[in-house]
Amino acid sequence: MGPRTEPPRGKRAPYKASARVRRRVSLASAADLQTYEMVTNSVADMVSVVGEDEIYRLVNDAWCRQTGLKREDVIGRSVSEVLPGSITAERRHTLSECLRDQRPAVLRDVFTQPGGALRYLETTYAPFAEPVQGVRCAALVTRDVTAEEMAARATQASQEALLAAKEEAERANRAKSRFMSLMSHELRTPMNAILGFGQLLRSDKQHPLTADQQQYVEEILVGGRHLLTLINDVLDLGRIESGRLAMALQPVALRPVVEECLALMAPLAQQRPVRLLLPEPDTLQCHVHADSLRLKQVLLNLLSNAIKYNRRDGDVTVRCVPGPKQVELRISDTGIGLTADQSQRLFVAFERLGARQSNVEGSGIGLALSRQLMRAMGGEIGADSELDVGSTFWVRLRSAAPAPAHAPEPPAELPSTAQAPQRRCVLYVEDNEVNALLMRAMLARLPGLQFEHTVSPLQALEMARVLKPELLLLDIQLPEFDGFELLRRLRADPVTQNVPAIAVSAGAMPADIERALHAGFAAYLTKPLDLGELLHAVQHQLEQR
Repeated sequence: MGPRTEPPRGKRAPYKASARVRRRVSLASAADLQTYEMVTNSVADMVSVVGEDEIYRLVNDAWCRQTGLKREDVIGRSVSEVLPGSITAERRHTLSECLRDQRPAVLRDVFTQPGGALRYLETTYAPFAEPVQGVRCAALVTRDVTAEEMAARATQASQEALLAAKEEAERANRAKSRFMSLMSHELRTPMNAILGFGQLLRSDKQHPLTADQQQYVEEILVGGRHLLTLINDVLDLGRIESGRLAMALQPVALRPVVEECLALMAPLAQQRPVRLLLPEPDTLQCHVHADSLRLKQVLLNLLSNAIKYNRRDGDVTVRCVPGPKQVELRISDTGIGLTADQSQRLFVAFERLGARQSNVEGSGIGLALSRQLMRAMGGEIGADSELDVGSTFWVRLRSAAPAPAHAPEPPAELPSTAQAPQRRCVLYVEDNEVNALLMRAMLARLPGLQFEHTVSPLQALEMARVLKPELLLLDIQLPEFDGFELLRRLRADPVTQNVPAIAVSAGAMPADIERALHAGFAAYLTKPLDLGELLHAVQHQLEQR
C-alpha cells in the first residue's frame, strides 16, 4: 500500500461514499420508494403523476381499477394515447397553469364513461419537480363526486321547484284577488240600485207606501242585503286564503261586543219567534285577545244560525266560561240538531247540510269564514250537536289584560242643516246614469243642495272651475281617466285645489280604500250606498267647509 497523501492545508478532499455506503443509500431509497408506492396504492382516490410533456409517471391501484387499465400499459405513455379524449382543453389549461405558477389547482368536471354514463370528478393538481431529471410534474388526485354533485343538483332543483311553486301560488293569489275585486265591483253596481232605491222607497215620508208595498220593499232589501253579505263573505274568505286579511289584534272587552251582537239579533229573534237567553253579566267582565270587528262577525254568524235553524218558540242560550288562560263563549239552540256525518262537514265552504231544501236563507260560507277568522285571531271554534235535541257552537280565545283606559274625545257637533247656506253645490262625476239618478234622489233628502252631474272627467274639470262646488263626489272607474287622476288635476288647479272630495266606488278591497285616502280623498263610500251613511258624510264635509 502506497504512502497516504494529505490534501493541502485549508482544503478538504471531495467526499466519495464507499461502496458499502452507496449500497446502504440505494437500499434505503428502494425501501422509501416501496413505502411511497404502498401509501399511494392505499389511497381510495385515483392518483396519477403527469409531467409537463403529458406523460404518465405514476398511477395507483385505484386509478387502474377505475380505468380498467394495467399499470405497465400506462407508465411512459401520453395521456392522449392512454385515454383518448380525456385531456380536454380545460384540463390541459389547468395542468399548464399549475406547472407554470407552481401553485395547486382544483378542477371539477364531468367525465363520460364507456356506455354513456356520466361521472362527476374533482381533481386536485399538486405541482413538484421530478428529483432525477428535474422535469416539472403534477400529482393528480381525482375524487369521484358524482353522488355529491347529484345531491347538490337535486337540492337546487328542489329549491327551484319550491321557488317556482311559490311564484305560481303568488301569481294565482294575485289573479284570484284581481278576479274577486272585479266581480265585487260588477256585483255591487246593480246592488247599489236595488238597495239604494229600496231605501228611498221605504223612507219616503212624502209618498208613503201601503202596508203591502212596505212588505214588498222590505223583502227586496232583505234579499239585497243577503246578496251583499254573500259578496262580502266571499271577499273575506279569499283574502284570508291569500293571507291578505288585515287583523288588529288587541285586548277586547267581551261584554260590549256580546251585548251589541245580541241587540242586533233581537229583531230576527222576534220574527221567528225565538227567545234569547242572555249570559250572566258578571261572566262577561273579561277581556280577550282578538280583533273586535272580526269577533263580532263570528258571533253574529253563530247567533244568526242559532235563530234561523231553531224551532218556533225555541231558545238560544249564550254562556260565557272565563278562565285564567282562555275564555270560552257558548251559543246553544234547541233546533233540529245534526247527525255525526253532518257535524264532520260543518265548516266546509258552501256546504249547507240539506238546508237548501228548507226556506232558510244562507250561502254556506259563514261557518267556513268564521273558522278562518278564529284561526287568524289565534282562537278556536267548534260545535257539539245531537239530532232532534239541538246544537252548541263554541269559540275560545286567549284571555287578555285590559288595555289602558284613554279619555274619549268628545264628538264633534255638526251644525244643523237649517244653519247651512242655501244652494250649496255638489258635483258628482259618475258614468253610470242609474247611479247618478240614485245619488240625486238620495241627496234630495238634504235641503239646500244644488246637485250637478257629469259623466266626463274632462268636463268635470271645466264645471268645477265654473261652478266652484262645495263638495266633489267622484267615482273611481271613469272614462278618459280614473278618479285618482281627476283628483290630482283638481288639486293642481288653484281654483279647485281646496274643494273636499269623497270617493264613491264599487271597489271594496281594503287596498282600494287605503289608496284613495292616501291620495287625498276626504272619505270613501262603498257601493251599494247606505242612505244614512251617505247623508252623514256629505253633511259632515259641507259643515267642515
